[in-house]
Amino acid sequence: MLSESVVLGILAATIRNGNMRFLKFFNAKYLFLPITAFLFEFICSAIVFRNILGLRLFMNEYYMIAQIIIYAMLFIFCCFNLNKRMFAIILVGIFLNFAVIAANDGMMPVKVDGALSQGYSLQVDQLEKGLIGGHIPLDEKTTRISMLGDVIDIRPPYPFPKTISVGDIVISVGVFLLIFNTKEKEEEIVC
Repeated sequence: MLSESVVLGILAATIRNGNMRFLKFFNAKYLFLPITAFLFEFICSAIVFRNILGLRLFMNEYYMIAQIIIYAMLFIFCCFNLNKRMFAIILVGIFLNFAVIAANDGMMPVKVDGALSQGYSLQVDQLEKGLIGGHIPLDEKTTRISMLGDVIDIRPPYPFPKTISVGDIVISVGVFLLIFNTKEKEEEIVC
């Protein structure tokens, strides 16, 4: 969902500005933090999925620590950039996602009904076997604050069907607005 927001934000801002020069005026402090967070999350997910060095069980057991590191980097990044109002929206989405993850021992609960109805039984099987890092099947009896988990199905004809959370939507809206509202600075006229 995040990648779609970036692409749509760039496309909409390009149409609005008439060119893509506005991108050179997009500045955010400590941009390495979200990049590092996403890379770290990718590595953790790869360890779980591929059982790299036999660390799958260890990683699943201590995924909460990885989530704390990831979300700390994202929180810090947003806090340093709160001078841009859209980062407040992104921060709310990050908080919503972290709240449900923290309440469920470092795992994002995922509603599997929509995936099964769309024929994604392989992905559901991988989720149930603990092969998808940081995610567990949503269990109505044991999942805490399940309404903040990945419970919103985006189905075909959308080209990238998935199940997302309210936090994902809030983050995506914030990212889209942040990019869309980036403007080309007016050049100073020297007389």
